[in-house]
Amino acid sequence: MVAATQQAKRDLRLNFLIQDVAHLQLSYFDRFMQPLGITRSQWEVVMFVSRREGANQSELASMLDMSRVNLGSLLDKLEAGGFLRRKLHPNDGRAKCVYLTDKGNGIVEQIRAHQEEYNGIVLADLKGYERDMMIDLLKRMKHAMQEAPQQALNQAA
Repeated sequence: MVAATQQAKRDLRLNFLIQDVAHLQLSYFDRFMQPLGITRSQWEVVMFVSRREGANQSELASMLDMSRVNLGSLLDKLEAGGFLRRKLHPNDGRAKCVYLTDKGNGIVEQIRAHQEEYNGIVLADLKGYERDMMIDLLKRMKHAMQEAPQQALNQAA
């Protein structure tokens, strides 16, 4: 019984630690990216489009786990800022596909440079094999959460 209680406390501490690290990471990274003059939501969309150029807005909204209305608003701002352009889908005149402009590709390079510098700071104390281990463990956790039966999640609520 004592061992089970200790394990439960350990697991609770682990969950809080993961949440704390995630919060700190986002907060610190936001400050790190401030000189670029775009918000987290904006650079997330720009980076995603850089990997999925030509995707339509509905696909992007789904992949980013974002409502189409919210994504549309972000795309409007990014298009007005000259970072991307939207073109009608060649086979579906109702759908719009999203592409980066030269300015958008330039900001992607700046974001990547900032990410490398950021990673050099926050991951400095971790050896390569430790980083690989963390990636594996976090992927396994993510997979478990994605595969969790909806019924179990509803019971927990």
